[in-house]
Amino acid sequence: MKFQQASNCASFVGLSDVCSYSQDGAEVEEPQFPFEIRFQETGQFRIPDEEMSDDELLAHLSKIPVETHLFDVYAIASPKAGAEKLGKLTTSSDCVQSLFGDTRLSFKHQRVEEDFSLRPSWTPDVNFTGCEATAAPSSKWQCPGVQ
Repeated sequence: MKFQQASNCASFVGLSDVCSYSQDGAEVEEPQFPFEIRFQETGQFRIPDEEMSDDELLAHLSKIPVETHLFDVYAIASPKAGAEKLGKLTTSSDCVQSLFGDTRLSFKHQRVEEDFSLRPSWTPDVNFTGCEATAAPSSKWQCPGVQ
């Protein structure tokens, strides 16, 4: 219930921000983005099911060989669309641990309501437990005084 204070679909993450800029950093006027991106493991590398500490997990991840095909990547254009393969995710170098709060790379968990505001036609087709799909502005969930 606490997460519902932040979003009507707390288990979803919006994708429109990712497509709002071109590779050279220019803002895109009308972003084209899928409803979902799915990563399907390939079996070349698996995290063991056994319980391990954070340090053990990081040590395990640091042993992923270069050129390991980790995932096949699929896009689902809309809630009723089928999956379309985009490509594969493969390591191109050794895996290294970055600093907590990395100074050059960061990710923001975007509210999916922002996507629904851009694609309101999706909302009737979103039928998942714990998600009330609405095209409400994300400002509805902001703390008072936050712009």
